Amino acid sequence: MNGHPGKPGSLSKALFPTVDKPLDIECVADYPILAETYAAWLNLCDPDPPDTIDPVLIPPRALSHMMLVDLDFEQKDATVRLAGTTACDLYGREMRGISVHDFFDEEDGPLVLASLFSAACEGRPTLAKRSHISIAGLPWSYTRLILPYHKRAGRCEKIAKVVEPETLTRITGKS
Repeated sequence: MNGHPGKPGSLSKALFPTVDKPLDIECVADYPILAETYAAWLNLCDPDPPDTIDPVLIPPRALSHMMLVDLDFEQKDATVRLAGTTACDLYGREMRGISVHDFFDEEDGPLVLASLFSAACEGRPTLAKRSHISIAGLPWSYTRLILPYHKRAGRCEKIAKVVEPETLTRITGKS
């Protein structure tokens, strides 16, 4: 076991390896909720990423699939500021205050953090297909959009992450 309660051992990791496949941002049009959220984010940019993300300006159907994350560049960590009901339901409890290190193992954590910090430093959104074994030990696949905001000293310090619900799938076997 890798030290995380409920996480699978190396056999499951071998059967369901982590995948983080970047997609061209133009592909966001293929995902209705992500496309609406991306359009709302673009409307907030003038020309830089917005300082804040007002939930009133986000499409209502995206809110339960959204997570707001604070980045800590010094500690090389990210902490959930606010999570929609979908993420909390999958996690099994409120996610506010949870570190990336608390819900991803030592292989997945650095991949997630690299995606978050890259988007934050570049100030540009990213789109990716992702699959991994969840904190509950279940393999999941989904498409996610990362939107950086709160720019300070040339980099964004916060991230909005949204999952397209139609792509959120528990993997039941290899195809």
